[in-house]
Amino acid sequence: MDYHSLSEQVKQNALALFNSAQNGQLLYHDLAHTEGVVKAAVQISNHYQLNDHDFFVVYAAAWFHDTGYSSPNSSNHEQRGAEKAAAYLSGLGVDEATINQVKACIQATNVPQTPVTLLEKIVCDADMFHLGTDEFAERNKLMRKECEANQHEAISKEEWRKGSIKLLQSHEFHTDYCRLLLNAKKQENLNKLLQKQNEVKTVEKPTEKSIEKPVEKPVDAAPSITEITAIPIDLPAGKKSKKGDSTW
Repeated sequence: MDYHSLSEQVKQNALALFNSAQNGQLLYHDLAHTEGVVKAAVQISNHYQLNDHDFFVVYAAAWFHDTGYSSPNSSNHEQRGAEKAAAYLSGLGVDEATINQVKACIQATNVPQTPVTLLEKIVCDADMFHLGTDEFAERNKLMRKECEANQHEAISKEEWRKGSIKLLQSHEFHTDYCRLLLNAKKQENLNKLLQKQNEVKTVEKPTEKSIEKPVEKPVDAAPSITEITAIPIDLPAGKKSKKGDSTW
């Protein structure tokens, strides 16, 4: 098969799907994200020197993996993206075995990712490639905004930071290439979040020295002169204080 021609047709079809998308709340899972995943997939595939067939499987899966978001309802988007890919590739005359490989690669991106084959691992690592790059902070902000738009409620920075820390701590790249290339930067991104979290906790929890404790007065202590002079004294009827007398 002419995989070069097929790849170009897949690209154009995916572009058309995103351009006609009915979901206007895609601030993260947009065309820019998919183009980034495709770029990463090509980079990883070239490292592993895939043959034309396997390269096409990865390339098609990368373009289709988030097309499920093109519908108003983005739930279970991996399955719907796989179905869109299967329908389109079948129309191009692609054999069933290849279509099933593309579908498996797309479905493997469902978090938590569970890829089995090398091709599935490449697509999964391409999808999470940004976790180990300088783009992480900006992409993470966009993901938060998209979640807020879909849930119709605000998510605090603290709550989102906790979730991001959990993601980075639990995530693992599946190919040796991405582990060597991206793990150090991913750890740096995680450390920044942990540092920020610690700074917030320090501000919220005052130190012991900064807490003002009330001065305790002994139970049997005599009243101070200030307290005494503040007490009004009623003189006996008809008696006035002489000049020079104290207030009491």
